[in-house]
Amino acid sequence: MLPDCLDQASEAARFSALGSGKPAAYRDRALDDACTMRIAGFEGEDGFRPLDVFPVLQGRPGVVEVRAAFDAASGLCGCIVAGLPGCRHPLEFFVPSYGAVHRLLVPGATVGMTLSGLASNLYVVQRGPSVITEGPRYEAALADFQKAHPEASEADFEPPILDWDKVVLDLPRGAMAWRGLMAPAREVARVFLCGRRFFRMLVPVNHTEEGRELLAWIYVPAQECHEVPEPGVLIGCTVWLCADCGGKDLRLDDVESPVLQ
Repeated sequence: MLPDCLDQASEAARFSALGSGKPAAYRDRALDDACTMRIAGFEGEDGFRPLDVFPVLQGRPGVVEVRAAFDAASGLCGCIVAGLPGCRHPLEFFVPSYGAVHRLLVPGATVGMTLSGLASNLYVVQRGPSVITEGPRYEAALADFQKAHPEASEADFEPPILDWDKVVLDLPRGAMAWRGLMAPAREVARVFLCGRRFFRMLVPVNHTEEGRELLAWIYVPAQECHEVPEPGVLIGCTVWLCADCGGKDLRLDDVESPVLQ
């Protein structure tokens, strides 16, 4: 399959591989409107030698603050740790165009990117008001109450209630940009990718204390869903998160444009 894709792929970018400085390139093969296969490899006397293959999914535009960046061993791709400016818990994202745009992804930079994810093992969480009766969140709320009401006892304290509509739980898995996620599905649509049925969900993957949300398009194969997701439900899944500067239309002449400050 890869030789056929190479024959039909068009060059998306040329760059020097990180670390080695070897001539490298991305070649893209559009699979459909929402998904492109990106082939990363080295350029040499014998032509293009592919090394990595990964999808570039249609993402939701957003603005992130880069906290850290990590090169892959190949020097052809990499990840960033990023989130909404000012957020307390940034996430790790795989960057499909990393080799070509890494110089933009420096810690402290605020960058416009498209955000997406590929999910598996999706289930719908049965939710309702949850009263917190123990743990760090309970202890912190109790301390605030006792500070404000020094004459009161713990028996006077009303435990906090967890609002699932505002919760995004990020559970690291240890692999590059793969993690557990529990969040509300704001929108749900049935789509086809590469001839297969998927659900595309608009999901908050990061938020600030003030309630601002970072939204991403999350794609999950229908066969990976234990239940059919509907708008408004709380979903749990394992997801591979991606953030891209260039997407399917990456051009080196344009890579300066995503940086906002």
